[in-house]
This record gives sequence, structure tokens and C-alpha cells, in this order.
Amino acid sequence: MRKFIFSVALLLAAGVLQADTPEGAKALVAKLKTVRPDLPVERVHTTPMKDIYGLELPGGTVLYGTADGSYIFAGDMYA
Repeated sequence: MRKFIFSVALLLAAGVLQADTPEGAKALVAKLKTVRPDLPVERVHTTPMKDIYGLELPGGTVLYGTADGSYIFAGDMYA
């Protein structure tokens, strides 16, 4: 029963993430999930840089990536 509830929770979370993901970042999220399916992305947001999106992880960590998912990087972004 616990596995079932956990599975349903993951599916619901994935649906919420998909619904809140900016249209241009869907390829980035899909690429990240193929490379690191264990990373729990909580939110995806736009940045001041064209075609660069922020991927918020638990604990406040933010990764950045290009819209097509070719590059994913960590660090601070200053505008």
C-alpha cells in the first residue's frame, strides 16, 4: 500500500511540475529526467537570459539549463 501511495504522489508531482513548466523549458526538463531521474525538480522558472531556465531543487539549490537541454549547469546568475 505504501508503494502505491508513493507512486501516486510521484505521478501527481510530475503532473504539477509539467503543468507549471514554461512551454520553452519542457525539452530541458525531459533531458534532465533522462540524465538524472533521481533529481526532484520542484519548480522551473524563466531567467533574464533568453532560452535559459532555472530548475529549483529541494533545499534551495538552483540549476540552470538551455531550453533544448544541451547544457545544464550550476552556479550563481547575476543580471
